[in-house]
Amino acid sequence: MSFCYYLLILFFSLTTQVFSQYSSYNLLPNNATSAGLASSGIALDEKLSSLYANPSLLANSENHIIHIGGTTAAQGNSFNAVRPLGVGFYTGINDHSGWGIKAEQMYYKNYPNDSRLFNYGVYLFGSYRWKNNWFMSLGVGMAYLYREEERSNSSFSPSAQVSYKSPKFVLALSYKTQGKYDLKYRGSDELKEKLPDFLTLGFQYSINPKFTSYSEVTRIFWENSTFKLNKEDERPKFDRGLGTEIKFSTGLQYTHSPKLKLRGGFEFGGMYNEKGQNERTTAFAAGFSYFPFLKDQNEKLSVNFAFLDYSILNKNKREPETIFFLSFGYHITNWLKKDTKRTDSR
Repeated sequence: MSFCYYLLILFFSLTTQVFSQYSSYNLLPNNATSAGLASSGIALDEKLSSLYANPSLLANSENHIIHIGGTTAAQGNSFNAVRPLGVGFYTGINDHSGWGIKAEQMYYKNYPNDSRLFNYGVYLFGSYRWKNNWFMSLGVGMAYLYREEERSNSSFSPSAQVSYKSPKFVLALSYKTQGKYDLKYRGSDELKEKLPDFLTLGFQYSINPKFTSYSEVTRIFWENSTFKLNKEDERPKFDRGLGTEIKFSTGLQYTHSPKLKLRGGFEFGGMYNEKGQNERTTAFAAGFSYFPFLKDQNEKLSVNFAFLDYSILNKNKREPETIFFLSFGYHITNWLKKDTKRTDSR
């Protein structure tokens, strides 16, 4: 009798350990500009945001952009090391098309430390403007997954965006897939994991020359993700609905002067725990873009900063943390024409 009792205890302890192996993650804004609005910035008509979130919006002039950014997170008095957030460039071929290369981070988990996850990808993309108001872009690349200290194989990761832009508003739709990965999990287990694809709809509205409102909704297809540990499907049954599956964010941008833009916003989302329960959260964000050496509207050097906080408005919900974003960008329009004018002036 005692043997059966201890056998039963061993069985429950092992199964509990197996099902606690799953570790969820969240989407991360991949640029400091839109992070100040608690959003990815799909429909935000800001050049450095569009480079990552929606390159189709870059195909409206002969833009040339260079950008680099980093991120870190804090929980209480503990800070993570600074990680690359994104680096890329875009060059316009003419006034209705262009191409670029970018490396960016998408999914992440900072805490607890033994469950960290980072998802990076490197992409080649092209942008095209059709008629006057329609914009589209396609991107192809290879993505990687880091869980704790292990790195996965590379995986094919395509994306597509389409946008409609008028003088008063921008409407945009984006679809991204992050691929399938094989890696060692916690030192010895074989893990096969597919990260969920996601679809984002964004809307920007220019209230007046000073104020711009922005909203977006993201549907993450968790039902199509996989988490196979040693060939056994250990993915929990996910709660459905607003929160982790469907995220909504909204914010406001204020143009204080040609040299300074201020932003603030809220994200209504969440994160799954190891049991697949939807831990709904509200995040607060704020940020700015500063143009210290503004020559004219065609040539800009920018410093962009934002923070996204999951601790102020959420008590005993998900892991509290504050994420910081910092980036630097250079944007010039009509580069060749500008050089021609300089040559002529000589």
